[in-house]
Formats: sequence, structure tokens, C-alpha cells
Amino acid sequence: MLALGAISFSVLARTAHASGIFDFSGACSVRCTGTATGVLTLTDAYVFGTDITTADFVSFSYSSSDTSFTITSANIGTSLPGGLNTDGSFNAGDQVGFQGKAGTPTFESTTGEFVGIPPGGNSQNADVGFSFTFKLVSSPAAAPEPQAILLVSTGVFPLVYYVRRKRREERNTN
Repeated sequence: MLALGAISFSVLARTAHASGIFDFSGACSVRCTGTATGVLTLTDAYVFGTDITTADFVSFSYSSSDTSFTITSANIGTSLPGGLNTDGSFNAGDQVGFQGKAGTPTFESTTGEFVGIPPGGNSQNADVGFSFTFKLVSSPAAAPEPQAILLVSTGVFPLVYYVRRKRREERNTN
């Protein structure tokens, strides 16, 4: 029965480690054609509405008709000021972007424009679009509420007491 409580608690605690994932979609205007897409993954520590820091960043994968690349936490150089709200809009800043280390890709989005620069590229061979969205598809789960922990505890502790008492009674009768 104690194992049941440990399993219940570990399931509750494990949900707190989900990442925040945003889908990116943009209409290509320069170099690429059609729709450019991407997936931005942030750590569970990211607070929506604040600037995204390199510590919040996990990865950004980008794909268009012209290029595709992934920026990971291992090759990120800097994160541009700005962040995202839960509805995918920019926070108080007006941009979101990730500059890779030298020779790696860069992605920048400002109000009204996105730019995807492939590895080793520059602004002359960048994808550009003037219409795009970020959409939250997976939100970090909140840490377990004290009420949830209390609820699990109130169900487990009486069971543990009951099992121990039964075992004690069995030992005493033998």
C-alpha cells in the first residue's frame, strides 16, 4: 500500500517536468515558398510572458522549401530579448529569436517579420516572411498542488495503518 502512495506521488511529481512547446508557422515571402514551419521547445522553468533566456531554451527546429535547421541548447549563442505569452503573442518585447554560435543557424522574429538564416548563411540567403504565428501546443504542467498531495496522503496513510495493524494482529495470534 505504501508503494501505491509512492507511485501516486511520483506520477504527480513527474508531470511538473513537461516542456513548453510552441508550433511556428509563417508565410514565406523571400527565398522560400509556401509555408515555413518550426517547433520551439522551452524548459519547464520558463515563465510565460517573460523574456526567453538561454537557460529556458531547449531547441528550435525550422523547415521551409529552401532550408531546414535545428538550433539546440548546445549550439545557441544568444537569445534575443523577448518572450511569448500562452496565446503565442509576444510579451512586452516585440521579438523572439535565437542566434546560433558562429557558423550555425539563426532564427529571428519581430513584429511583422521572421527571418530564418541557414547554417553558415547570412541575410542574403535567408528565408523571410511577413506573416507568422506561434501557437502553444504543450504547456508545462504546474507542480502538484498541496491539495493534491493531501488528497493522496489521506487515502494512503489509513491504508498503511490498516495493513500494519492486520500484520501485527496476525503475528500476535500465531
